[in-house]
Amino acid sequence: MWDQSLGGRVAHTERYKQKRDEAMNQVRELKQQIQTLKEENSSLRQVNDQLSSELERLKKQTKL
Repeated sequence: MWDQSLGGRVAHTERYKQKRDEAMNQVRELKQQIQTLKEENSSLRQVNDQLSSELERLKKQTKL
């Protein structure tokens, strides 16, 4: 690395910083997607619970 010119080292550092920043942005986006999916999953679970309760109620009603 000592044989590289200062310009080469600066370019390498800039590429490293760019890749790092891109990776950090991607992680941030993925975390947002995960949060959105968790919220959607929770909502769907509530709907599923409501429908399951309604189904059980209807099953009991038809047995009468």
